[in-house]
Amino acid sequence: MDYSHHRHAGWGSSASWQRCAGWLRVARLLMVAGWLLAGHDLAAQDDWPPRFGFSRPDVEPISTDAASSDPAPYDPASYDPASNDPARVTLQTVTFAPAINGLAKPAQKERDVCQAVVPGWSAAGEVLVWQLRQQALDYAISADGSASAVGVGPTNRIDFSPEAGFRFQAGYRAPNGWDVSFRFTNFLNRGVSAATAPPGGTLWATRSHPLDNEEAQTAQAEADFEYQTYDLEVGRWFEVNSSAAVRMFGGLRWLNADQGLLIAYDGNDFNDGIVSDARSDQAIGIRLGAEGRCIVGRNWRLFARGAGTVASSSSDSRLTEIDNGGTELIVDVEDSVTHPLTNLEAAIGVCWERGPWQIQGGYEMTGWMNLASRTTFDGTHQGSHDAVPHDLLLEGWFIGGGFVR
Repeated sequence: MDYSHHRHAGWGSSASWQRCAGWLRVARLLMVAGWLLAGHDLAAQDDWPPRFGFSRPDVEPISTDAASSDPAPYDPASYDPASNDPARVTLQTVTFAPAINGLAKPAQKERDVCQAVVPGWSAAGEVLVWQLRQQALDYAISADGSASAVGVGPTNRIDFSPEAGFRFQAGYRAPNGWDVSFRFTNFLNRGVSAATAPPGGTLWATRSHPLDNEEAQTAQAEADFEYQTYDLEVGRWFEVNSSAAVRMFGGLRWLNADQGLLIAYDGNDFNDGIVSDARSDQAIGIRLGAEGRCIVGRNWRLFARGAGTVASSSSDSRLTEIDNGGTELIVDVEDSVTHPLTNLEAAIGVCWERGPWQIQGGYEMTGWMNLASRTTFDGTHQGSHDAVPHDLLLEGWFIGGGFVR
């Protein structure tokens, strides 16, 4: 059978072979240029670590042996219709993963990447072991009577022990690098303390009105702190290099904080006296921050984050004092005020990831300025009082896990 009519119309013509070889050279040059612009070392692809948050695409090299040399002249007599390879160039499949911000998307079968950057739905929960540190929790001064006014002795105050809380977060990360998430944090802390006057001395009450009662023999105090935050934020990841990325984020923060201080004084000037100081804050503000992640191993990541909040708070407080077993009301003052609150937070930790799952833990500190207060009365004028603002600090460990789908 004569196959000569295929010479100028099919793959067998010399002109067609030359055009194919030329296009292959152009394509290869474009691929090399693209990989170099992306910062890859083609000579060290086997040792190249995965892109941060985006795993290395599976790329098979193009066979260019036949394309780089001139093909032999076409011989119709040598053509075998049953042959699958009639001396033609065979192009091997080149597979590139879809790009996200110019970066290759990870293959679903491996996903050996930082889950914080992988697109999809995410959820995470953490256990918090925090401790509240606050200055404005004094209630009595122990005095041995050696000083003409007050002293010598320590100031008794309430110290909080570490307590457990929790944090939950859910969100979605889009393929273009943007994400939106909601986070809820809940923490409760309670502290107790007691003091007795030293032999031959007394306890000076630091939270009572100076009109009638100043000295006591015993004092028992307890403080409660209830804290919730609700964060709605939008962020975006930016690649620093092949093993590190930074996320910038911002959004709204809602704060609900309730604080209570209850002190029982007895002896000397007091007869079953009770002082109660309660405060409630509801605040909303703008929160901005950044988070960085770095690959330190196949499944291990280091991370650090920091954020700040400026908020407007509506604060309601009430101070009461009773004596003689509750039959005598000495103080009952309420106050409502709108004032600014500021918050600074920082955390550092390590993350382990396997497939869509991750476990992370670390240490964090959250400071709130003007969230605590201490109401004092002027001994000269009975009605003159001032709520002196104070700061508080929440610090401790966190550990939890989550997934990305």
